[in-house]
Amino acid sequence: MPTSASQQPRLVVVGGGFGGFRLAHSLRAFNVLLIDPKDYFDYCIANVRTPVQPELLQKTIMPYKDVLGDKFLQGRVVDVKNGHLVLEDGSQQAFDYLVLSVGSSTSSTVTKASMSEWSAEKRKQSLQATAERLQKANSVLIVGGGPVGVELAAELACAFGGSKTVNVVHSRDRLLADLKESIGQKALAWLTKHNVNVRLGEKVNLENGEEGRKFKTTGGADIEGDVIFQCTGVSINTAFLKNCELISPALNQRGEIAVDATFKVQGMTNVFAIGDCASTGEAKLGFHARLHSKHLEKFFKKVLAGKKALPSPYKFKLNPMGLVSLGSNAGVGQFGGLSVPNFLVRAIKSKNLLIPRTRKEVGFLP
Repeated sequence: MPTSASQQPRLVVVGGGFGGFRLAHSLRAFNVLLIDPKDYFDYCIANVRTPVQPELLQKTIMPYKDVLGDKFLQGRVVDVKNGHLVLEDGSQQAFDYLVLSVGSSTSSTVTKASMSEWSAEKRKQSLQATAERLQKANSVLIVGGGPVGVELAAELACAFGGSKTVNVVHSRDRLLADLKESIGQKALAWLTKHNVNVRLGEKVNLENGEEGRKFKTTGGADIEGDVIFQCTGVSINTAFLKNCELISPALNQRGEIAVDATFKVQGMTNVFAIGDCASTGEAKLGFHARLHSKHLEKFFKKVLAGKKALPSPYKFKLNPMGLVSLGSNAGVGQFGGLSVPNFLVRAIKSKNLLIPRTRKEVGFLP
């Protein structure tokens, strides 16, 4: 006879990103609680397109309560104790099992919400304002030539067709440096063909981040930027754990949480970490966080139902991989050692940036 939710072991998931939100939603029939400082899931993969198609914001910003109801709590966790969490407001939340899925942040407020954008409405307003500034701009400066910078430059090139100057400055000697060199070369050729000015092996001093003026690169070039997008750097969102007696011993120098093959945190029996914050050795991709959550879902469906189970080991996917959209009709990619052809990237990702699939997976209409 099934146990009631109040008698079931309690799982608390901290962080509602790709892994955490999906895991909490998949286990919503059990005694589960998702805690996040924001009241919404920001499908940041699509935010390279929302500056030119702001109407997508109605699809890409998904309020947690709409699908989780009272199994979502908006709040900021400041400490982890044995069997309970401490929140910023002083309240506590008990747990039998804990999953840390706190993700990572970048310098770009397009792909990641700023500290003041904790409500869905504020986030929509911020991204809508970015779209409006972009419409008025004559030039755009993108700093960073990784996947986000490349995808954003491609979206601007497709949307404005050369009517605005689009500049990309990248400190590395090639684009998409974590993928095969040929992949970066294809991306560079596409951007160049579509009137994007790319400067490799250079940096730019943004000083106070002012927009609407010229900037000088380390190569001596003057670059215009009425609107600036910084698409560099990734930091793990574990600063709040540095003084946590329970978890801090598991933090490495990059701020990642050391986990074993079952995603258990080092030295813990009932605390797990998934996604970007876990030291899996994999690339920091929403794709991986999603797979991590699917793997743990099987274990938690058993133990939260009162059954005995042990988490099974996961085979980390260490080979380079990534699909990079170039507007809605093109793309480049790599899976393991193989290049993914344009038509496949277009069909899998570029066409709709996986928005319908993602919405459906977490309980929203496509």
